[in-house]
Amino acid sequence: SSNSQFAQVYWTKYLQPRREAFAIVIERAKARNEIKADLDAGLVFDMMSGIMLYAL
Repeated sequence: SSNSQFAQVYWTKYLQPRREAFAIVIERAKARNEIKADLDAGLVFDMMSGIMLYAL
């Protein structure tokens, strides 16, 4: 269906690159001991994305 095609393109072209970039930022912050080492970058990204989508 067109919705599943849209979801695939949205994930591949928009969300995945941003998620990967966010993970790099989180890993750098962990290396500098600015945040807890066990922080789940994917979970934080999903939470922030959810809040932003909800606000729309």
